[in-house]
Amino acid sequence: MPPKSKKTAEKPKNNNMASIWKYKKYIAAILIGVFLSVFVFFLSLISHPAIKRQESIPLDDFSSVLDSVSLGAANAIIDPDYHFIVQAGDAQLYISGINSKVEVLSFSFQEALPEDTTYQLFYSVNGSGLSESRSIKGSTQENTDCITIVLPDELYYDYFRLDIDRNYQLKDIRIPSEASKININTSFISAVFGGKVSFPALQFVLCFLIMTGQILLIAWKMDSIKEWLKKLHSTAISNQSEIIKSSILLISCLLISIFAWELTYAFGLFVAKTGYSLFCFILLGVSIGVMIIIRRQLGEHPERGFFIIALCFGLLFAVLEPESMLLTWDDEIHYARSLGLSYGNAQYLNTAEKEIVERSTSNQVTLSNKQSLSAYLNRLNSEENAQYYSSYEVTSYYTLASYLPAGGAIWLTRLLGFPFSWTVVAGRIGNLLCYVLVIYFSIKQLKHGKLFLSVLALLPTVLFLAANYSYDPFCIAFTILGTCIWLGTYQDPNGEMTCQKTIMMLAAFVIGILTKAIYFPFMLIALFLPNSKFNSRKEANRYRVSVVLATLFVLSSFAVPFLQGNTSADTRGGETVSTMSQTQFILQDPIRYLQILMEFLFTKYLTYDFIMNQSGGCVRAFAYLSMQGYVFPLLNANLLLCLIAISWVVSADRRDKALLKPAIPIKLLSVLLAFGTICLAATSMYIIFTPVGLNTINGCQERYMLPVVLPMLLIVQPTILIKKLPKNIFNAAILGFAGVILLDGIWSFILIYL
Repeated sequence: MPPKSKKTAEKPKNNNMASIWKYKKYIAAILIGVFLSVFVFFLSLISHPAIKRQESIPLDDFSSVLDSVSLGAANAIIDPDYHFIVQAGDAQLYISGINSKVEVLSFSFQEALPEDTTYQLFYSVNGSGLSESRSIKGSTQENTDCITIVLPDELYYDYFRLDIDRNYQLKDIRIPSEASKININTSFISAVFGGKVSFPALQFVLCFLIMTGQILLIAWKMDSIKEWLKKLHSTAISNQSEIIKSSILLISCLLISIFAWELTYAFGLFVAKTGYSLFCFILLGVSIGVMIIIRRQLGEHPERGFFIIALCFGLLFAVLEPESMLLTWDDEIHYARSLGLSYGNAQYLNTAEKEIVERSTSNQVTLSNKQSLSAYLNRLNSEENAQYYSSYEVTSYYTLASYLPAGGAIWLTRLLGFPFSWTVVAGRIGNLLCYVLVIYFSIKQLKHGKLFLSVLALLPTVLFLAANYSYDPFCIAFTILGTCIWLGTYQDPNGEMTCQKTIMMLAAFVIGILTKAIYFPFMLIALFLPNSKFNSRKEANRYRVSVVLATLFVLSSFAVPFLQGNTSADTRGGETVSTMSQTQFILQDPIRYLQILMEFLFTKYLTYDFIMNQSGGCVRAFAYLSMQGYVFPLLNANLLLCLIAISWVVSADRRDKALLKPAIPIKLLSVLLAFGTICLAATSMYIIFTPVGLNTINGCQERYMLPVVLPMLLIVQPTILIKKLPKNIFNAAILGFAGVILLDGIWSFILIYL
């Protein structure tokens, strides 16, 4: 009896130790995450351009010009003691009368400005006047009582305008004395640890969270990874002959593509024998070879065919396009934010980057422009020619994730010392890989509809956007991933919505929809999962509460600023746009607005002509490349839609009878949620982009419907099972035809480089 008692007494201690030891891999993952985040962040600092933050430039050899200049104010007053008092929005301080060349301009204040106070300095030279392109924008660091701004060139400036929308007392305005030489090429490390700049703690925290999250995900799936590696090893041993045959076939395709490249120029079939034309031949040849190798796997795994086709055509766009913006919608904004994120969410551009962001480089899709532009930007980026400018605002937290793929690729290639032009291409490839991989894993979640999604995700416009700096494909991919986790669980008769699946599903929805939070209503489809998918009613209730909380979180990201009046109109909509007045118009006459909305949707937005529009549609449009004549042909687009329709209706999957399908009410609900979300997106454009009371809606582009229409089509997909169709042949034929249609559709684009 006593020994039993002793054993019983020690049992809780052993249980506690066992409980702690059970989570050892997660504890190790966190420690590894800390180490890697420190290492990666340190490398980021080293790879930062050779710039010293503006507030850190030494002012010992500066001379004051405050008493000799003329000061004026707009939307504010400035008294004899240099108190600047804001009277209305957009307060402006004008400075004129500096009669010497200016390279650096320093403003000091009696009291420190609050951290993250935004400022913008406009300058006029040789009567140019003021514009956004002739301005420098930035924000203050902690305890900043001095703003020092490096100008693009040492010139005689007509006058300056400083915009700070808050009260302050000016202490002095200084410029470098003639004898001083301002060296702004100090390393970023010395600026952080030797200047006034505080350690960028927020950026480090973000880096830590990202790295630790990835390691924790690996730890979480460690058993699955080990099982996959064992399966891969056993497969490799048992299929050595197949692997040898596949390797020979792949090498043969590579050699044949190189031989064909040489042969076509020997016979004069093509003109440009360059690295770009060789890239096209090799990429297409190897892709065809891989498709032949995996043809027998496409019956069970059509996602593998999607991966090869999407990656092939996406790479053609990403690599062959010139290193320029004005290729996709708003791509200069997305590039600037990706670039800033690659510098730790900093606010600086070098000379070459500034050329691209300001759209000063030509976007003409020609071989000569591609070659000359790459050389020009690489020369601008060289150490002897580099200059640095304060630039765009930091990326907000809710769009941060969407710029990680492109920003990470830019950072890595810059760190490895690749030419500047390669970093631009790498950012596009990072965006493309994110889209392709997320869709690939989305397809794997499904028990039915794999072929349909594999073809649907090959829409030319979506592939084109994914191969550039747009964040629309990021939103589309993660919204589809969340839907597929939910739908795959629904379809599986033995499927269960576990805690892990719930976290993954909600994370996918939140990450994807936060970039465009107006799509939040579609997340509610996740509520409608049968109770049979849970172990208990308590688990089901906990799951539904989690879905509601996640939806409210996404909703709050734009609803709270809107209710606080912090949502501004889009200036591109015109001077008559007013968010407040437009909102009042809708609230005062909702019936009239409902008529405007329904007329816009059913007579324009949801029509075939609008969707297939060659310059702005969501199926065949190549954005601004359409203006240069590069449009996916209408015939090819219709053929591709026919393939999508066939894969939507017809199935050769013999397991269909064992699958569960969403009930008719849930299918109808998904349609209503998608339609309601589109209405909400259109209304947002009516408020921020459309003149008050206009009888139509401006700025609501067709691509805005894709994040909800594509997953909705998955949910409502019918099933006509044709048992006589062999899966491998049927899926290979559909995907093969899709590849041929895509190749023919973008052949005019490829031909430029051949």
